[in-house]
Amino acid sequence: MERLSSLPPTQTSVAWGRPRRITTARVAAVELRDSARDRLSLIMLTGPTRGEVIHVPEDGLVLGRGGASGALVDVSDVSREHARIVRIGGHFFVTDLVSTNGTFVNGTRARQEPIRLLNGARLSLGSQARFVVRYQCDMEASLSRDLYRTAMRDGLTSAYNRRAFDLRLQSEIQEAALSGRPLGLLIFDVDFFKQLNDRWGHPAGDEALCEVANRLRLSLRRRDFFARYGGEEFAVIVRDATLAVALEVAERCRLAVESHRFVVGQEITNITVSVGVSCLTDITDEDGAASRILVNADRALYRSKNEGRNRVSVYTNNLSDEMA
Repeated sequence: MERLSSLPPTQTSVAWGRPRRITTARVAAVELRDSARDRLSLIMLTGPTRGEVIHVPEDGLVLGRGGASGALVDVSDVSREHARIVRIGGHFFVTDLVSTNGTFVNGTRARQEPIRLLNGARLSLGSQARFVVRYQCDMEASLSRDLYRTAMRDGLTSAYNRRAFDLRLQSEIQEAALSGRPLGLLIFDVDFFKQLNDRWGHPAGDEALCEVANRLRLSLRRRDFFARYGGEEFAVIVRDATLAVALEVAERCRLAVESHRFVVGQEITNITVSVGVSCLTDITDEDGAASRILVNADRALYRSKNEGRNRVSVYTNNLSDEMA
């Protein structure tokens, strides 16, 4: 870990047991060699999007849970604007933005003085969001991004895939149990999708499914987690959401799809979705919570489908509540 300072004109290192004098010219040569690997990436080691790669632009960025943050780190003990990364004299440094739970580099808390981010350093925001610092060339940075997308994103719609959804749901349940905040889940099913495929073929159906995903994504809040659940089904994890909030998000999404004019094959048509909503509050059994919220949302979804489709239903003990 290195704080702001200037390099001495010479340094001494040990190679094969013998001291070797490193001149300023040699240091400059090493820095010139590494200049092709000066793209800073932060690889998330823990948290709900483990494995995600954040690429830091030349002019730096702000890390945080919301607000004007340049990079979203959606973890409960991360402040809205937690830390800033800046480039000074060809090197990247991190400084804390008076966060509640602190910014740490290799275990040392960053305070008023910026701390240089060396390759391989461990950067922590609070106690739950941990990153490893990597300096990469453009090709390596692109490969890291592609590998993450392949592992965590659906190849067709670019929504998160089922694996990412399962990991995120368990993480959100743990946070909800700790914080006492409610957690909502929405499951969407595209109505009569098989008929669309049969009429226009699977390529046209794929295009329509992508457009449905776009309509849903644009209707969500920034911190909602959107995934392709399987086939023509999508799921949304709605954080800090009472049942009323979850219903509001679900209805906004349903209307966004219903009101859109889709071009499928060679005709303009309407597509609708059926929605099931469930909500957990006061989570006491984390092990069974994921199964419970999924089963409840699925039951509500099938009520929507059985009652005529293109509607939102919410799970209650007797499934009596419905939004038309």
